[in-house]
Amino acid sequence: MNRQFLTFRYVLLIPLILLSLHVTGEEENRFMKRGEGLLEYGIFKIDLYRLSLYSEKESSEVDIYQGKKSSKLELKYERDIEKAYSNLGWVKGLEKNLGDKMGQYEDQLNWLKTNTPSVRKGDLLEISVETSGVSLKLNGTLLAQSNDIKLREIILLPWLGQNPVDDKLKRDLLGLK
Repeated sequence: MNRQFLTFRYVLLIPLILLSLHVTGEEENRFMKRGEGLLEYGIFKIDLYRLSLYSEKESSEVDIYQGKKSSKLELKYERDIEKAYSNLGWVKGLEKNLGDKMGQYEDQLNWLKTNTPSVRKGDLLEISVETSGVSLKLNGTLLAQSNDIKLREIILLPWLGQNPVDDKLKRDLLGLK
């Protein structure tokens, strides 16, 4: 009797598992994983977060970092990070890439600062870039979205722009060993 009950439970779980694979499969068919890497900070190489980059299958490096094609960057945090430190990272990462043009993106930087959360170890922040706009999710919950074209053009620059926070990380994310 006990064995029949367990078999019955597994039979009920199979459709749920197949449904979750179907939903995941649609995204996998649309996106391919380009690469992954680890962002470390300081001379002691403190692990901050692991990144994974997904993009449409026919996307060039420029298509991705300028937001011309859909992509997704996932950040899996290795430690707690307060919002103020993340916001400082946005400023530094964008300044490296925008230089004198930084003032032209004040509204976009303010959007990033406003919508970037404090995170805890184990949290997953997802930055999705679509041709229609940008969204931020934390652990699967939508935090914010915008259809601002200028935001779409700059949001991935800190990691993938001409002057990334780490050249090796950029190569790893793009799958360029």
